[in-house]
Amino acid sequence: MQYDDAILDIENCRQPQQLLKEIQAQSEKTWVQSMQSWFVTDHKLVSQLYKSKNLTPGGGHLMIDAMPQEQAKQLQPLRELLLHMMLSLPDDRHKAVSVIFRDFFSPKQMKALSENINALSVDLMTQLKNRADIHGNLECDWYEDYACLLPATVITNMVGIPKEDEAYFVQLSQDILSIFSTASSFDAFLKGQTAFIEIRDYCKTLFEQRLSQPKDDLMSYLASAYQEGKITEDEIFANCPFILFAGHETTASLLCTGLELLASHPEAQQEIRQNPALIDNAIQEMLRFDGPSKWTTRIVAEDFSIAEHIFKQGELVYLSNSAANRDPAIYDDADMFNIHRNFKGRTHLGFGQGAHYCLGAYLALMEAKIAFNQLLSSCNQFTVHISDVIYEPLLPLGGVFKGMPAQLHFK
Repeated sequence: MQYDDAILDIENCRQPQQLLKEIQAQSEKTWVQSMQSWFVTDHKLVSQLYKSKNLTPGGGHLMIDAMPQEQAKQLQPLRELLLHMMLSLPDDRHKAVSVIFRDFFSPKQMKALSENINALSVDLMTQLKNRADIHGNLECDWYEDYACLLPATVITNMVGIPKEDEAYFVQLSQDILSIFSTASSFDAFLKGQTAFIEIRDYCKTLFEQRLSQPKDDLMSYLASAYQEGKITEDEIFANCPFILFAGHETTASLLCTGLELLASHPEAQQEIRQNPALIDNAIQEMLRFDGPSKWTTRIVAEDFSIAEHIFKQGELVYLSNSAANRDPAIYDDADMFNIHRNFKGRTHLGFGQGAHYCLGAYLALMEAKIAFNQLLSSCNQFTVHISDVIYEPLLPLGGVFKGMPAQLHFK
């Protein structure tokens, strides 16, 4: 209980590392009474738990179950959707459904999109440049004008959503955010449920269209898998909203973090300008240093022990990627941003690990590489107005960017 208040303090969400270091120094895991859950910070233990068959994914439905009966009853539609998401499916269905999505998001499939993504990046950057003054300076919101638009346009197009509906889905996906915070009120959950259901219903209409008129998009791919009996309608309509949400929010946060890190580390930025091949490892270091996936939840399926740590059936476990990725037992100078860091044998947990490794990892890396290459080739310098950054907290100790005022100086 020593850290209960601090872990659930929104003031610690933007810069949680000092607190995480203190927790990590005390023990590999700590019990958070107010959340009725374990909070795990040790890299080795987090990695082992990611791979453990004694843990099942999920946890969102448990927050609904813990609510007063009448409130929980009103949120049953959301609970059902959460239980059909890949994150919550039992092992046999998770494997079957994830294979379908992983095939679509395979590196080979994603590489085929690189030319279109690069063209989109060029277009967005050109629009920004056209707004600059005669000296090439532009005050903009990096999040709104680029970091959000690039991945949002890519993922909506991949799913099969027309461009005119793109902004509508971006807003709905932001409303879904409330579902992923332990501090969300009942009203916030209702708002998230409404958004989830709106996306589900839209996807149902799109799905019906693709059954008879398939195109080259994810919904057509899923419609074909459905006709072959590989996936159910419930699994399609629960996972498409999550794909739309995760497909742009996490990448947008990575692009914001990356801009901030490159702006605050001019030596590293200059090295990348001189040797563009360094960008790949730099992005991996961004994911380790301050990746968008701060934690993930697991539920203990049955009593077990690992490395002398005992876990009881039904307990909720938070795996802190943020803490594990700064574990000094794994990384030298863990609190230093080092674009030359050697990740061999020291894999970061920015995309998770094991059976639930992020299926969009390759796409996110490709988008980030294209984005930062475009930024560095277009701008001589850039500055982030740190005090004006808008960061929406997601407890415990997480959050997403919602605004990043910056000044770009174009060549």
